[in-house]
Amino acid sequence: MTPPASANRPKRRKRGRPSAAASQEIRSSIVAAATELFIEHGYGGTSAQAISARAGVTPVTFYRYFKDKGQV
Repeated sequence: MTPPASANRPKRRKRGRPSAAASQEIRSSIVAAATELFIEHGYGGTSAQAISARAGVTPVTFYRYFKDKGQV
């Protein structure tokens, strides 16, 4: 007997909210990255995309924690 087609599919990783500690760590890394970039390039020379790249998170993650770079 052949297993059902669904048995051959790779398992999806469950995506959930990070723990409170992990969430605070992500938020802190974004703030630290923004601070560094604001010092290096000024507020106007820093984009939310640059902040997220420096923090090691996706832009989607950045916007999950902050509305825009002004809120950082």
